[in-house]
Amino acid sequence: MLKGLLDSKDESAMSAAIAERRFLAEVEHPNIVKIYNFVQHKDAGYIVMEYVGGESLREVRNRHREEFGAPLPLARAIAYILEILLPSASSTAADSSSATSSRTTSSRPKSS
Repeated sequence: MLKGLLDSKDESAMSAAIAERRFLAEVEHPNIVKIYNFVQHKDAGYIVMEYVGGESLREVRNRHREEFGAPLPLARAIAYILEILLPSASSTAADSSSATSSRTTSSRPKSS
């Protein structure tokens, strides 16, 4: 996946993109995309990153608001936050509850 700058001539945007690349290139976490490279083509800068398919947390939130006219229930929002912060704990919890629940891990949104 490529993430391009909207205005690559903007020095502050370019500096922010370089800082983001440096930070994310060092981060190793199962819920954060991997950064492969940062390239420049003509006047445009791009971050080349891992593609993560699925529904984003923003999409989950927006769909819930459209369907129910309310924000995500607090317990569900906290569950997503815990999954992002503690991926091994949430996968263990999901594994132990899979026998009693019809919800699968594939229904979880990606965190981006």
